[in-house]
Amino acid sequence: MPGIIAYSAYIPYYRLNRETISGAWSRGRARGEKAVASWDEDTLTLGVSAGLDCLAAAAAVAEGLSGLYFATTTSPYKEKQTAALAAGALDLPADIRTCDFTGSLRSATQALAGALDTTAAGPGNEVLVIAGDMRQGAPGSTLELQLGDAACALLVGNNETLADIEASSHRNADILDYWRSGEDRFVRSWEERFGTSIGYSQVMAGTIKTLLAKTGYQPADITQVIIYTPDGRSQVEVARRLGFDPAQLADTLFDTAGNTGSAAAFLSLANALDRARPGDRLLLASYGDGADAFILKVNENINAFLGRHRLKAHLATKRYLDTYEKYLSFRDLIPVEAPRLPDPFPPSAPVLWREREGLVYLHGGKCTRCGTIHYPPQRICANCQNKDSFETMKLAGKKGRLFTYASDYTLTPNPDPPTVYCCVDLVDGGRMQTVMTDVDPQKLAIGLEVEMTFRKIFSYKGVHRYGWKVRPAVTAEQTETEGQKQAAV
Repeated sequence: MPGIIAYSAYIPYYRLNRETISGAWSRGRARGEKAVASWDEDTLTLGVSAGLDCLAAAAAVAEGLSGLYFATTTSPYKEKQTAALAAGALDLPADIRTCDFTGSLRSATQALAGALDTTAAGPGNEVLVIAGDMRQGAPGSTLELQLGDAACALLVGNNETLADIEASSHRNADILDYWRSGEDRFVRSWEERFGTSIGYSQVMAGTIKTLLAKTGYQPADITQVIIYTPDGRSQVEVARRLGFDPAQLADTLFDTAGNTGSAAAFLSLANALDRARPGDRLLLASYGDGADAFILKVNENINAFLGRHRLKAHLATKRYLDTYEKYLSFRDLIPVEAPRLPDPFPPSAPVLWREREGLVYLHGGKCTRCGTIHYPPQRICANCQNKDSFETMKLAGKKGRLFTYASDYTLTPNPDPPTVYCCVDLVDGGRMQTVMTDVDPQKLAIGLEVEMTFRKIFSYKGVHRYGWKVRPAVTAEQTETEGQKQAAV
């Protein structure tokens, strides 16, 4: 039976208290906080972070991957496939199928349904489904308070599953509740009560009711109920209408990450799986121009994942933006002082293609004579002068230690200074010069453990230049207490 083989979630480092937003507009009190992507992140980089960790969790199975499906409503390009970009950053084979699912908040569950169809064709058809979003509400709007940024990844297949998908139900509904045209930067919405009562509540309840009738399950048979919510509260009414106890509802993470759009249902599912036990039955439902609902049965393979706590670690690893203006600068919504440097060289398509192994795939070279690792790849070994005799080394999943660094507060364009230029010693050998991101300058120290992270380097005339940086390593041992100690920016 097809199901989920592995899962992972990524929540950006930065947070914004909703009180900070409401205070900027002299509004009333607002509860909770939302996750905010860094100035060098977008939907693609969020998704690559989630996908890289998901593949690492099931490396043996992932070797036979046959497809990558990317779900989002906020693609970096309107005409260029995000899934193909992600496949390159994840260094996946060129012969796998890539596909974008977009245009709807339930694009993630639509991609999941597509992945299940693919795996139904037979064994060896594993599909990586990535969902990520960075939706933007207009300044001062309710949506600005609600919308957060995150990504999640599921590896779907037939073998070695940790949760089998027993049944699903789907419904489409053309309701004008949330939308964004090609010219809109901000998400638009109709009056909230109409969208919730006529759209969300009725469609979600109807889809879940159909699924329960199809399977014969009663509400008491479900251990955890994962229902996408646009506002952090509407899912409670849907659950009650269907006979569920509110105690069965899984945490939507609305108060800690926000409404993360296409990623929201998967993010809540990952949180539920972190707490699941063999034999638990989960109900997953998502909404957007209709609804999708699935029932999953957790098996004993979940035990291998219970110690990872990657989602908990990302929730704990955070730093608060202490001003609303800083948030606006991250989103490029206010003009700031231009950098004191010449404009970057325009990206060249031939150069990007020629240098893709080092820039995008993050391949290094290992000397076949002495074993010295070089990045970027070289023709001549710096240690033994061996020529043109290197084997490819994949560095994207590697960790390392900070060897030395320099902090630049003035010259390099960065809305969150300093820019930290650094030299890193990789754990398996090799040294690379790079830039560190997502770091509290007060915590910089020689020997700091770091990990690779895929980021946007700059954009020029609609072309995004991506590459790899390092960030302080996110470990499963981190706790909520540690996260709360993070200093404000």
